[in-house]
Amino acid sequence: MVELLTYSQVTADQGFTRLRLNGRPSEEQRRVHQEKNLMAKIRGTTEILGYPDLPPDYRQERENVMQEAQVKLNTLGVAQQRTVFEHLDLIPIIQRQIDAVRSLLELNEIISVIKLERLPNVYANPPIFEDVLSNMLHNAIDVMKVTEDEADQPYNPIDDMRKRGVKKLFIGSLLISNANVLIDVKDNGSGMSSEQIREIAKVGYTTKAATGGTGLGVPIIIDGTEMLGGEVWAWSEMGKGSIFRLIIPI
Repeated sequence: MVELLTYSQVTADQGFTRLRLNGRPSEEQRRVHQEKNLMAKIRGTTEILGYPDLPPDYRQERENVMQEAQVKLNTLGVAQQRTVFEHLDLIPIIQRQIDAVRSLLELNEIISVIKLERLPNVYANPPIFEDVLSNMLHNAIDVMKVTEDEADQPYNPIDDMRKRGVKKLFIGSLLISNANVLIDVKDNGSGMSSEQIREIAKVGYTTKAATGGTGLGVPIIIDGTEMLGGEVWAWSEMGKGSIFRLIIPI
């Protein structure tokens, strides 16, 4: 049964803040940022493929992901069809984007929790939606990356999870008000202050300078979502994590 919610139930009443664009990333900034994300996928997958005794089907799946990322990297200079809209089933696209970052999740010891309700098709542009979701996932992973101290230690899944706490990435979707779809990406990373939430829509502002943040991910998310006629909302609390929420009309 698809849950029907109203805007108030999923936004302001839960302490979410509407994010509004403060400066628009240039096409060159978009290209450099997308290149950074693709290189992270390729490096992560390369490292995973170096592990001995990988199951053949898993190895093939990772190789397919790396090949797809390499193709996209090689065609970054080609203009994307960002004006062509069509009726999309978002669930397979969401699943593909999750699969594309699975190596990064594994390398950073992050557990993914996925709860995707079936949704009606959405009238949207595929490259724009993929770009928005990819940035949401990369942002969440970046705030939960393994630190240098952690990386220097032998990895023991049971003991390490007890010491560090389980790092979780949640991806969920549902229908609201029978007219919009909601997509959540939630992490239990370090979280942000209310002041940081007010600043993150600015081009160049980052809370992740230590891990190579460019300050472009959130503006690209907002810009792309607004191109789809939607909105971006955020909730965060220091020490508890963050939720980035897309609301897109059907």
